[in-house]
Amino acid sequence: MKWIKGIAVFLVVVFGIQFSCTRGAIPYGASPQITDYPGFSDGIITFFSGDISKNGSSVEIGDIVTKDDVISTGGDSYCEIQFGSKAVIRIQADSRIKMRNILSEPGKTDIQLELSPGKVLCKVNKLLTNENFSVHTQAAVCGVRGTEFLVAENPDGDTGVAVKEGEVLLKPSSLKTAELLEKTDDQNRELTEAVEEIEKTAISVKSGQEAEINKKTAEKIGEIFDYIEKSIDEILADEEISEKKLIELREMVSEKKEEILSELGLPENSTAKTREELEDLEKIKEIDLTSDKNDSPKSKLAKINILINPKDALITLNSDYLGKGSFSGLYTYGQKLSFKFKKPGYVEKVLEIEVSNKVSPEYRISLEIDKGVKGTIVLKKTGSDGSFSIFMDGISQGKNVFTIDNVNPGSHKIEIKQERMLGEEIIFDTDVVISSDETISVTFNVDEITEREREKLKELENAIKKEFDSQEAKDRIEDTFNEAMSLLDNVQENESIIREKQKFKTLYDDYLKQWIIW
Repeated sequence: MKWIKGIAVFLVVVFGIQFSCTRGAIPYGASPQITDYPGFSDGIITFFSGDISKNGSSVEIGDIVTKDDVISTGGDSYCEIQFGSKAVIRIQADSRIKMRNILSEPGKTDIQLELSPGKVLCKVNKLLTNENFSVHTQAAVCGVRGTEFLVAENPDGDTGVAVKEGEVLLKPSSLKTAELLEKTDDQNRELTEAVEEIEKTAISVKSGQEAEINKKTAEKIGEIFDYIEKSIDEILADEEISEKKLIELREMVSEKKEEILSELGLPENSTAKTREELEDLEKIKEIDLTSDKNDSPKSKLAKINILINPKDALITLNSDYLGKGSFSGLYTYGQKLSFKFKKPGYVEKVLEIEVSNKVSPEYRISLEIDKGVKGTIVLKKTGSDGSFSIFMDGISQGKNVFTIDNVNPGSHKIEIKQERMLGEEIIFDTDVVISSDETISVTFNVDEITEREREKLKELENAIKKEFDSQEAKDRIEDTFNEAMSLLDNVQENESIIREKQKFKTLYDDYLKQWIIW
């Protein structure tokens, strides 16, 4: 890497043909440095890729997030938000998060998120006893003291939690014990203890475990809780709380507690798929947002925005996957970044940056089609015999061809067509991506009878059976029988075709015998 004299800590090196790096919507000469740092009541968007919105409008890297803001992610997108030095979250694709509360002040932390629906990965640094970080869904509340975990809510409102490190307490959202404790705390210690017993039903999900609360279970537990709350309200309504009623309440709470526990079940070991999803926690980076004694940020941060064409090209940084098509992030002055952009069939490019106030806040990268060595597609047929035609990108490659040579790198559509009972039919199609000098295999199956043919034969069979008891229907049944046999004769004979022919012959013979026309 060669330094350019007079420009400190700034270098861009690109390997590839005809690198394109232009400024877009960001004004020429704009500084990459962020000037708006978050306070204790804010979060800040630190990294994102794809389509992200805040309260319905598109976001920019470094945007501040406050209480009641709603962040939404599109398909194949994600967004990371940091809350001071307390927590970082990654909102995964097709998700929606509302900031119910943000306070990251040391000793007073209270961060509450509302997920509906989608997935969110959370990395929470150790909290004090009186501090709180929680994720709320329709069915559950997930509370932590310091951990790495995933919360997911599906469109039906069912909630799942998986823990990589630490512990998460998972309880149904319908167990509104906090509100009930407000009623009992100043009234009677035994009533408060009864509510605290209900709180102990929360599921403890530890490292390597996952658990689920579905919406129906939460609703059922809500009915149990409502019964408990009604009983406590009745006791509180009395001028004097009797010992007898307290004893009855304790017994009832003990019984209802067991009911709740049986509904919730126990956590299980995380599945391989869940463990794979949790690996994304390793990609979440916490940046230094701390201030010095003069309340000035200790670290200077620069905005880096990257747009790439084609839009489905992959972006990596120091070999870590960042996204497709676009990426934005905050980086500390002095960091050395090595971005790579690649897509099969295109020439790979590299962008190296050492972050400073001299870097461009936006880079637009265009990949060039690789016109070098071409590839080969090898076709493998399984199933029934018979002639077939091969098409690639709508162009015929010939009949009964098993190798397509000199394929340009990139994406291609392969179709297999065959003359069948009802005319030419596409029996297989797929999209393939091939690189320079690559050989890929495509396996396709030729069915003895296709689904479309099976439906037609069933239709003819039913037509014969419908008029089986009518002697006057002889001509119509004979025509239907001949149509079926003609269709069956149109295709290569195999075991299924032989069985179908025999079935129709038997059916026709039985009809003739029935009316002694034989």
